[in-house]
Amino acid sequence: MHIRLKKNQTSQGFFLLLFLSAIELVVAMTQIISGASGGGNWTNIIFFVTFVWFVIYFWTSFLFHRTLYLFSNAYLIGLALFHLGLIYLIVFDQVEVSSWVRGPRSWQYEMAGWYIVLALSAFGIGQSLGGLGAGRKKRSAHVKELNILEVNRFIYAQGIGLFMIGLIFLFIALKSYGNILAYSRAELFNLKADSRGFGLFMMVMPGAIMLLTVSARTRIQKIFSYSLAVVFFLLILLSGYRSAALMPALVGVIIWVKTGRKIPVVIAITAIIFVLVAISVVSIFRQMGSYEKLGAEQLRSSYESSRMIDSFAEMGASVGVLSEVLRLIPKKESYRYGYSYWIAIKEMIPNVSLSIDSSESRKSKLAQAAFSKAKLKEMAPADWITYKVNRWKFDHGQGLGFSAIAEPYLNFGMIGVIFYFSILGFILFRFDNKEINYHPYIYLFAGAIYWTFIRTVRNDFRNFMKPMAFLIIILLIYNFFLWAIGKKFRFIANNNKL
Repeated sequence: MHIRLKKNQTSQGFFLLLFLSAIELVVAMTQIISGASGGGNWTNIIFFVTFVWFVIYFWTSFLFHRTLYLFSNAYLIGLALFHLGLIYLIVFDQVEVSSWVRGPRSWQYEMAGWYIVLALSAFGIGQSLGGLGAGRKKRSAHVKELNILEVNRFIYAQGIGLFMIGLIFLFIALKSYGNILAYSRAELFNLKADSRGFGLFMMVMPGAIMLLTVSARTRIQKIFSYSLAVVFFLLILLSGYRSAALMPALVGVIIWVKTGRKIPVVIAITAIIFVLVAISVVSIFRQMGSYEKLGAEQLRSSYESSRMIDSFAEMGASVGVLSEVLRLIPKKESYRYGYSYWIAIKEMIPNVSLSIDSSESRKSKLAQAAFSKAKLKEMAPADWITYKVNRWKFDHGQGLGFSAIAEPYLNFGMIGVIFYFSILGFILFRFDNKEINYHPYIYLFAGAIYWTFIRTVRNDFRNFMKPMAFLIIILLIYNFFLWAIGKKFRFIANNNKL
């Protein structure tokens, strides 16, 4: 039974968001075209403009959805933390970065600030256009109860499949590396070992754990899934791969609420504080060396040296990457005109060897790039900016990450940023407006894959496309296997009846 609700009463909110976003878009474009002045007050201006936008955006979003636990907000929070965190700390005098506020290169940081405003404004326009005229459907309690039961059975089965496949990849990784925790993250990149198992494990297992956790319904399922989630979260967090622990957890919280459950405010606040402290603690702890050489004393020292402010500062460093891209493009190098997206699409198709970039392959690229500018353009954006800005990190298999704002700019300039974030805002609004209890495949995408997209806020698009392709292929093979087994059992049962 479907009952169409009356036209929502939030149109005024969306018009306000659209109006404000359009004004800020024009202001940002004007500042970018006229050129940044590099004046010492620019951080305060960026803070004020973005803060006002956030207030209106979250108010409008809550007015329509009646919750702030949204996929759009998960992406937006990630984008803001990694691009505005450091700027906000400068405004509140929590960090001293005088070269950013004044000096010969302050203009590029100010320009980066205005590109952040541009991206947020375009995102707001997309959300507004998605929300205007959007309606929602209400279903009877009986239909809802049946649907939730069926969908959760499906999702839990998918989680079990991904979990078992993840264990296979973990076995391959352990066979190749031995004890993974015996190495620092930097050492893992430089080991002459097969990295395929570990790479695939990190693609598959976070989503598997999340699917099991959010779809568990029986007592046994809950004990198994929740215990697994805690152990996995802590292990991955301590291994240094914080995004593989924190971003799936963030998406899992949103799915938890979207499927009709609640999270007490006290627990939500406690979790946020824990995450902010953990980011700083783990960062310090992992720099001390491999875990074979570390103990309780080093962990205690890491905790005592940690500050939540350091977490914001570390996450907010992506604005620095954005500023470097603005400095280099188009003055030093030409726009890519979609080439980085083409690389992402080309590399999403698994090759025969399922190879994953290693330190040796990157060194080969380094040697080629030293003699050919064309090779520079063929690099993935994250590799390219690391090569241009920090050769030592590139040569040792490390990276600076990238920026979700920098990539559309790298390809198409200012117009690329506006177009990308407008489309993204529209798509994510429609994504949030789906009741995942009635859309099992959207539910599956949200649980198994969406966290890899949030990761692109501080990286390039390739870091979403490749995991997405692998996960879709794995899920198709797994479901084909289930279908084949089920068909065989049905055939045997029918013959026995005869």
